[in-house]
Amino acid sequence: MAGVANYGGRQPDNTTYIKQFTSSPSTFVNWIYKTINGIKYITPATNNSVYLPADLVVVGIISNPSDLVLKENINDLTDEFCDNILELKPKKYNFKNDKVKKERYGIIAQELEEYFPELIANTGIEDENNNIQSIKSVNYLE
Repeated sequence: MAGVANYGGRQPDNTTYIKQFTSSPSTFVNWIYKTINGIKYITPATNNSVYLPADLVVVGIISNPSDLVLKENINDLTDEFCDNILELKPKKYNFKNDKVKKERYGIIAQELEEYFPELIANTGIEDENNNIQSIKSVNYLE
């Protein structure tokens, strides 16, 4: 796909809907841009996760589908489950590679995993030596 044009990130007037961006000198990432029923979609062409090593700025909202028609086996949470939420200890921290050392707030993935393992994902990120480092991430939307 090395011959696929980027068009400066804009969708050309064609039917392929595939854009290609360089993620490192030797690799490319394909993205699909399309409109369905008036909604614009931007998604990786493969079913891979997307890692952003910097802030993501969204002018608008980030929403997670939560409609009743999408769900089944709906149950109230138990008191015991809710007590686990009270066991969580939010932290104040900085990311090691953050040049401006911005103060952040959140949960440590390993601590959350003790109570809610379904909210933790294991993924790999590339370190400064181009090695893959295994890390845990938190699904904050859930």
